[in-house]
Amino acid sequence: MEIRAIDHHDILDVEKVYEENPRYFNDVYGRVFNQSDLNEFFHDVPKNKTIEDKLLFGIYLEDECIGLIDLLKDYHRKNIWFIGLFMISENMHHQGLGQEAHQWIKNYVKIHGGKVLRLAVVDSNKSAFAFWKRMGYNRLKTTQPMAFDQKKQRIHLMELFDLNER
Repeated sequence: MEIRAIDHHDILDVEKVYEENPRYFNDVYGRVFNQSDLNEFFHDVPKNKTIEDKLLFGIYLEDECIGLIDLLKDYHRKNIWFIGLFMISENMHHQGLGQEAHQWIKNYVKIHGGKVLRLAVVDSNKSAFAFWKRMGYNRLKTTQPMAFDQKKQRIHLMELFDLNER
């Protein structure tokens, strides 16, 4: 497995991974992926952050993109990094690739001064919630239901405080 930085020139790789994850888009948004999702992957950042704070990576097996990582550095506070998206093609699940890619993320964040990793999981994405629990994340809080396109659901904010765990 190789993880490398990607940008808008790699849009076909991102589109391929999105197409290979219909369950994610249904669970989160209640729909199939569309072109605006691609634009969001490359360009959306929260208020008070810049595009320079957003780091995008592709996960490759034998030069085929099978996953995506979207990291945001120093989100809310210095040294807290946020995983905006962590996606492995559905046909590659349950092979240890997610755990291996997560270990890469932890190492990358540590090397670049990060101390804490956070992420958000929607209530309906039960398999993702279970995965992050196995990776050592704890739930910090759960929001009231919020609108996500055709769905309304709660979000679980999760945190890994010790990057040396698991």
